[in-house]
Amino acid sequence: MAQEAPPQQPGPGPGIDIGGLVEGIVNGFREILTGWANDLPGQAATQSEPFIRQAWQQFWFSGVNVFGTPLELTWGFPAGQHLGRELFAIVPAIAALAVSLWCLRTAWGVITGNGNAVADAFGNVMFGIFVAMISTSLVGLAFLAVIEASAAIGNINYAPSIFSPGAFANFAFWIVAILVMLWYGWRLFVRGAYRIVLLMFLAPWAPLAGILFSIPQTRWAARLYFVNLGGWLVGGFLAVAALSMGVQLATIGNTNPMVSIVFGAALMTLAHDLMGWLPSAFSNSPGGFGNPNGGGPVSVPVVAAAGAAVATGGVATVAMPAVAGALPAGESPGLGY
Repeated sequence: MAQEAPPQQPGPGPGIDIGGLVEGIVNGFREILTGWANDLPGQAATQSEPFIRQAWQQFWFSGVNVFGTPLELTWGFPAGQHLGRELFAIVPAIAALAVSLWCLRTAWGVITGNGNAVADAFGNVMFGIFVAMISTSLVGLAFLAVIEASAAIGNINYAPSIFSPGAFANFAFWIVAILVMLWYGWRLFVRGAYRIVLLMFLAPWAPLAGILFSIPQTRWAARLYFVNLGGWLVGGFLAVAALSMGVQLATIGNTNPMVSIVFGAALMTLAHDLMGWLPSAFSNSPGGFGNPNGGGPVSVPVVAAAGAAVATGGVATVAMPAVAGALPAGESPGLGY
């Protein structure tokens, strides 16, 4: 008797095999994500330049920009202008003192037969009064000139020289550059804020400093004031030039990322130092106020020499001899350096 074959098990029946579809979807997403990750540095290379330019423009025209010497925070600051009006009341008194001293010098010159009253009057008294009368306007024009110059040099676009759209941009280097700029930028921002406060405080004293030119023995103080005011004012312009180049070089310079980061950090440090470089350089020069052998005005022998010069008829100018030890070694009467 023939053995019957076992009954066949029913099959799964008609259906849709989604295994291949799921695998295809997963593989597709994997390729998309891999493509995005691989293209991210290229996207940074393509989009970083306009992004940095836009961010710089937004910062430059914002209220936190202390590098452009905002007029409303310096020369036009309300409290500073109020201080200037109060200080201007002292100018006539100093002018009267200058005229009185001129009369005494003229009388002494007549007695001794030395001196030139006309040259003394125009070279000292009239000159000091003239500077005091125009100093406020001159300082305001100087602020406007620095503001315009800073805006011009701060918005120079260095991208054509340091940015290549076809060059490979290392995304890690770009992130490091941003962090470096933030680190050095905070230090520079504090220095810039200090400069703004310093200029705001110094600007109202211009008429008072100007009238000091009318007295030969106080000219050193007038020169010291205008050197510090002008030096810190122009120093901001120099700092903006270094800052603008450093930020762009570090963030969009993709031809040599390592060089861009190092040079960018160095330029940020240079911008920090340039703010107070001019008054410091003058004070420490061979004939400057801060050099111990450069005729510093605070030494007693120099004051005695000035008095002797006046007594002998030296009314137009007073020779300031080099006196060793006028200031302690390393000390400087300049502001902020």
